[in-house]
Amino acid sequence: LRRLSSSLSAASHAAKRESFLGRLVSNELKAAQMRPMTCDSNEFYGHGHVLRAYAGLPLGPIRGRVQHGWAPVGFESDELVKRGEPVYVWAERDAVELRRDCPSANPIMMGAPYLYTESRDAVPERKGVVSFPHHSLNRNVLSDTSRWHAYAHDFYAWAKAEGLLPATVCLHIRDFERAGVVKALKDSGVHVDMCGDAMNPFFLKRFDNIALRHAAATSNRVSTAIFYCLFMGMPCVVRGDPMRCDPPDIHEEATGAVDWIREHYPSLLQLGENQLLAARQLG
Repeated sequence: LRRLSSSLSAASHAAKRESFLGRLVSNELKAAQMRPMTCDSNEFYGHGHVLRAYAGLPLGPIRGRVQHGWAPVGFESDELVKRGEPVYVWAERDAVELRRDCPSANPIMMGAPYLYTESRDAVPERKGVVSFPHHSLNRNVLSDTSRWHAYAHDFYAWAKAEGLLPATVCLHIRDFERAGVVKALKDSGVHVDMCGDAMNPFFLKRFDNIALRHAAATSNRVSTAIFYCLFMGMPCVVRGDPMRCDPPDIHEEATGAVDWIREHYPSLLQLGENQLLAARQLG
């Protein structure tokens, strides 16, 4: 009887232990589901640095997601979005698209983080034109060096005809690190520059320093950089070979197509200023 009692007691203890561990695991899972979510992209291009400085906050993650660039379509509805974590979007169109695609989404319109940067220093004499061309990503690469050479040759000839020399191309770091691309540009008489790594907290300051040295800006696609330059009052135009990544980026069909640009942003097909357009995109 004593052995049986001891055995039953051990079994009861084990059952209680298993029950306790089950509840503990369940509670941990629930706690994990309740924890605020964040994402690394909140630090892209110095956005986290800019927003914390503006709000007077210490270093630390930003809850939810900060829209890190302009795009013709909205966010993907991932777990963060579906859970209703805050998604800080730039403009009303972004909020409308997000709610349409995911009814549980929690978009908060705040404008582009670029609008929260410190005041820009005036440049007394601006010369030439700067291009911010379509760029490679981690998995999408502009690998055809011959097209870079053709793009640079066309860009330089156009800048010369418009009286906008010197001509500068500001590359994304993924393309700047490829010696063949830099050589193709320089061989065409184009200056080459870059803003640094995407995680550089002073990326936007560097962008301003490059852009504001020039009298005008261009890109081969409708892009974030073009809207930033428009916001600063720079004459801008979308022109040249739009180039495509390998494999193609999801937005490439639209942003470089002349018919699409003519329908949505016709003013960008000619060299001119349009700060109102920038305001509608940046918030």
